Amino acid sequence: MQNSETAMTDIGNDGRNLLLGLAWVGKATTEQIHRLWFPDYSSTGIRKHLRRLAAQGYVSSTMWARVQKKAGRNERRAPPRRQSTLWALTNKGHALIREHDQYPPSVPTDRGRRMYEHDTMTTEILVRILELGRAGANGSPVISGIYVEHEVRLDPANRRPIIDALLILRGGASDALVCYDELDMVPWTRDPRTPDERVRRYAIENDRNSEPISVIRGKAEASMAASTEGWKERYGGLPIVLWLVPTERRLQAILQAWREVWPGGFWLMTTDDWLADDRWLEYRSGTVRERTLFGATPAMAAA
Repeated sequence: MQNSETAMTDIGNDGRNLLLGLAWVGKATTEQIHRLWFPDYSSTGIRKHLRRLAAQGYVSSTMWARVQKKAGRNERRAPPRRQSTLWALTNKGHALIREHDQYPPSVPTDRGRRMYEHDTMTTEILVRILELGRAGANGSPVISGIYVEHEVRLDPANRRPIIDALLILRGGASDALVCYDELDMVPWTRDPRTPDERVRRYAIENDRNSEPISVIRGKAEASMAASTEGWKERYGGLPIVLWLVPTERRLQAILQAWREVWPGGFWLMTTDDWLADDRWLEYRSGTVRERTLFGATPAMAAA
């Protein structure tokens, strides 16, 4: 019987890093895995690699389809559109890497098929941010460590509301820090930051146009009133709220609601389409401007 040390050697560094990544994010599509972990592979090559890991029992695949909305009140609903295959760790996969020093302190739960569309977009914004951090503002990586926690209390002192994900990025004093041993390695970490590392924290709100504006306004009130002491104790400081929304119309509706409730606030917003182009809307104390995520910002604020 193959022992864990032999198995870890067999799957290689890239396979181990992928398994760790799936432990951190929960599920990822073939396309997301291709972009983040194996950008130099062909489409055929990445599918073969994933099928090999599945044959070894470390990952499982799920086929799914996105339900299409009706074009009009009297129109028939279009048939479901098949999406990129979802991959997740199996129990065997978790067992193989559970003793790794960078295995996450908690793993996201499978919330069922009805949440696949939502959770896949949460993974998408995580993947895209890591892609942008890998490229950096001038072609050099800006990230030396990544920590993700799912379904986090916006205010640790209160049960509600819950943000979709907390993303903590660590980098050096300069955004030109070269931090990847290999460009397809993702630096997952649960270690304390070093004195020369600086931090960005994002509270990701993945809005799928399913909550009324009254709930959205409540989140603004909660963000404005969030306990800085609670965040400092556990995470080192308050995160920047980062909205991912499906359309520009929804973005404008949320922007209007939040600026009415929290005129002195600071947050970032993007749409599903803008995300691919690294296009973000920044609101800061009454001023709105477009920017990129990393390229138009100063070095990371010290924790």
